[in-house]
Amino acid sequence: MKKLLSYILFLSLMSCSGNIFQDATSNSGEDDFILQARQYLNEQKYDESLQIIQTKLSQTAQDSTAVREIIASNYGGKCGLNFVQFTLNLSSQTTGSAFYRLMSPFVQVAVDPSHCKTSLSTMELIGTTSQRTANQNAFVAVMGMVLMGTAMRGYADINPALGNGIADVNICSGLTDTQVDDIIIGFGYMSKNLTAVGSSLIGPSSLGSMDQLITTCTTIAGSNCEVTDPAAISPTVRSTVRDLLNTQEYGIGSFSTGGNDLLIPGACP
Repeated sequence: MKKLLSYILFLSLMSCSGNIFQDATSNSGEDDFILQARQYLNEQKYDESLQIIQTKLSQTAQDSTAVREIIASNYGGKCGLNFVQFTLNLSSQTTGSAFYRLMSPFVQVAVDPSHCKTSLSTMELIGTTSQRTANQNAFVAVMGMVLMGTAMRGYADINPALGNGIADVNICSGLTDTQVDDIIIGFGYMSKNLTAVGSSLIGPSSLGSMDQLITTCTTIAGSNCEVTDPAAISPTVRSTVRDLLNTQEYGIGSFSTGGNDLLIPGACP
């Protein structure tokens, strides 16, 4: 099963849509290179797969939807995503805050949130949420969750080196705005595309938890919670997400609202 974990990033979502390489190129020589890149992805050899794409394919082939999907999957793997294990982990969780559920699969996993952002920006080249397929949007939603999870684990749970599931950093003062912005961007991608994610993928409990998180953020900060452009992040949404992160009910921090969401804006004094 391990061989399939990275390969399944897109292929599991695209299984009903036929040959995902059909629009990549009409050149049989390039088709062979695409298949090689696909095989390297299957073997979790992300850099090798990307090298094939970058050095063996024409720009036209690199710009095709099929190849961009492979590129996005490679960067998802480099970020820390193991699609099967991540979704199974979410599916099995019935307790815990929304943010903790997203962080916990990455405990004792090497992460690099910057690669998550590259994966997501690659998907944006395919089109907007309304232009992409449901399967593509499901992948984007999951990658948004992964960006949040890897950012929290990598920035807030640092002792021991690969974390232990407990935030070691003061959420209010120890996370930089840039680090919080990574979580906001992931949140935005998840929020914009969550309707494409069924409960069969991440489980009804986790799906409900993510829905509630989106509703709560939107209630406090409005549509700003769906921002995916770092330059468009407002102080209001940054403050809101930092507050949410510091709660026990939604985040990975110590502040308790006692079930009163009106107290969330004061979670970080």
